[in-house]
Amino acid sequence: GVGDLHLVDVGGDLSVDVGVGDVEITARWSDFGPVTLDCGVGRAVLRTPAGRQSGRGFAGSKLGASGPGAARLEVDAGVGDVTVRLR
Repeated sequence: GVGDLHLVDVGGDLSVDVGVGDVEITARWSDFGPVTLDCGVGRAVLRTPAGRQSGRGFAGSKLGASGPGAARLEVDAGVGDVTVRLR
């Protein structure tokens, strides 16, 4: 799809796929285990209580992390930035 997506205080398994647009997610760190962020063209940023991570890549970026929870968080943006804040 096309457009920006802003999610706040989400829980449970979450899979987001955006063709063009920015994604911002804010949730609890304790809810999520595996976290995968992927941008074809753009940047991926993950903020957790442990600090800030930025994805790696030439035009786009990709990063993965593991939290203390069980739920999966996967975000894929074709063109756009992905920012996830897990507090």
